[in-house]
Amino acid sequence: FIHCVEGSPRVYAELNARVASNPRLKGHIEIRHGLVGRKSGSTEIYESLFGAGNSTIPQSEHWSKPVTVPYIDVDTLIPGDEPIALLKCDIEGSEQTFQDHYHNLLLRTQSAIVELHHSYINREKFHAGMTALGFTKREVLWESEKFQASLILYQH
Repeated sequence: FIHCVEGSPRVYAELNARVASNPRLKGHIEIRHGLVGRKSGSTEIYESLFGAGNSTIPQSEHWSKPVTVPYIDVDTLIPGDEPIALLKCDIEGSEQTFQDHYHNLLLRTQSAIVELHHSYINREKFHAGMTALGFTKREVLWESEKFQASLILYQH
């Protein structure tokens, strides 16, 4: 079963439409509208025309007016005793917040693919945190100085 959490209202609607139109996916994917990082509360998300650039970090004028979106407690989506085969985390600068709040969930995760946003977090601190949780940094799948981001595969 796949659990998806999407913060952007526009991308959330598009994702719902795509899943609903694909009979092979129906019943296998749960999509929730919300943000990941903290376990409660809400914050503003800025949407761009290019959905991959949506962020909770205040952006310049070419982005949309921010929308307030609640945080989803990911621990409530996946029972506490279930192993997690793969966690894909692309949360636009909230990676460290997620790591800080979800130790138990990460301890149950076999593989994690995390997009790190270099402008918003300390990469070395994040890597050290993953190592402390028992992960090994297996591979840099993608890295761009232009976009100040990298995609990292960690495994237990």
